[in-house]
This record gives sequence, C-alpha cells and structure tokens, in this order.
Amino acid sequence: MLELCFAESNPQTGPTDSAGGPVPAPNLEPTVGQEIQSVLKELTPWGISAFIHVGLVLLACFLVWSTMSQLSEDELTVPLVRLAPTPNAPLQRRTERRIQIRRVQRTVLKTKANQTQSSLHQTIKVDTALIGAQGSMARKAAPFGSSAAPDREFATEFYGTGGNARRIVFLIDASGSLIESLAYVVFEMKKSIQQLNEQQSFTIMFFQDNRVIEVPKPGLKPANATTIKNVIEWIDLDNQNIKPGGSTNPLPALRMALLYKPQLLFLLSDNITGH
Repeated sequence: MLELCFAESNPQTGPTDSAGGPVPAPNLEPTVGQEIQSVLKELTPWGISAFIHVGLVLLACFLVWSTMSQLSEDELTVPLVRLAPTPNAPLQRRTERRIQIRRVQRTVLKTKANQTQSSLHQTIKVDTALIGAQGSMARKAAPFGSSAAPDREFATEFYGTGGNARRIVFLIDASGSLIESLAYVVFEMKKSIQQLNEQQSFTIMFFQDNRVIEVPKPGLKPANATTIKNVIEWIDLDNQNIKPGGSTNPLPALRMALLYKPQLLFLLSDNITGH
C-alpha cells in the first residue's frame, strides 16, 4: 500500500530510459543551418523570378541593338556613279535655309559652267557635270546616272554632288538591236567610269544571247587610274572585243553580277523581253 501511494504521488510525465530515469525533452529551438535553409527556401522563387526578368531585359536590349546595327548597315544607296565627298553622311532633311543655300550654290555653279561650257564640250572627261544630272533629256543622253537634285516634294537631300555606292556593276546590252547605238553607249560608258575614284570598285558586263562578256579580269576591279585606262581601251569597239549581235537575254549577266554583291547595278537595254 505504501509503494502504491508513492507511485501515485510521483507520476512519471514522460518516457523513461533503460535505467528507469526520465528521458530529457528534445530541443525544439531551430539551429542556424535550419534558419538559413528556411530563408533560402523562401527567397529562391524570388531569385529565380528576378534572374528571368533580368535575362529578358538583356535579351530585349540585344535584339534592339542588333536591329539598329542592321538598319545602319542597310543604308539607302544614292544611284549616282560619282562618289560624294562624304558618302557615309546621312541624308539630311530639307529646310528653308538649306534650300536657299542650295539655290545660291546652283547659281554659282551655273555661272561657272556657262563660262567653261566650250572647253567642257571638247573633252570626254567632264569634271563639273554629273552623268544624268541635268533632267530628263540628259538622262536619255547619259543612261548611267539620275538627277542629283531631287524634286522639291522630296524631304531629303542627296550626298552633295555624288552618290554613296562603292561597288558598282554595269550591265550593257550587246545584242543585235544595239548595232547602231552601241558605239554611243560605249562612249557614255567611258565618261561614266572616269568619274569613279579609288575608293570604289566596278566591273562591266556585256550580254548577248546566253553569253556574258565581262571586262577582264573577272570580279570587281579597283577604280584606280591604271584600271580605268585599261577598261576604256578594252571596251573600245575598234579593238573588237565586243561585237553586237544575237538576242537580248540579261538573266545570265544578272545572276553573275549579283554574286559580286554590288551596291549599285546599272542595266542598259533597249528591249529586255526580246529574247
């Protein structure tokens, strides 16, 4: 009876060990490692989200930069043979002040041109007149260029008195329909290539039937004085390197010319559908 009463008055509040003693209660306070893991577990989704957003922003910046770089490379080609003094300058919008300056410049140039008109007609190489720069009648007489001064409704200005093309290919019809006019075309061709400078490269291809006759050597040639002199001699009809005849088929010449990746390509023919 005494033992029973003692046992009831000292009840065990927890499990006992093998010796009959109470087992100490576990430490419920978290350790430092557990706290770090808990914080990381909470911050991981936020970190992943921030990383993804930063990556998307960087990708968008790269796409914008690459697009702008591509647009700057694909600049507008001004279809004039002569290279402008500043061919890399952007096109400028016309303003009233620029229009007035252009008018004064044209007046001065016209006066000088009138004073030297007689001497200009006596030489093949024309230094002040741009091929095709004098309107529709001049474009008919000089097929390797276009007007250097745009119509007033255009909102941009061209590159001074020249273009910006550095790689130029001339495709000339040498079929039978050009027998009477090929000599004149060659004459204009000589004047045109004399306006090129050493920063440019060019080649000339004559086409007839399915043939392509390119001025040697094949490929774009540097427009230095020696090359221009050799090309002028080669295309001279008296040397009989080019004899007009056959039908008109510019396709083989076009395919070959495009392999050279020209910035400017002139195609001269009186009837490209006559093959």
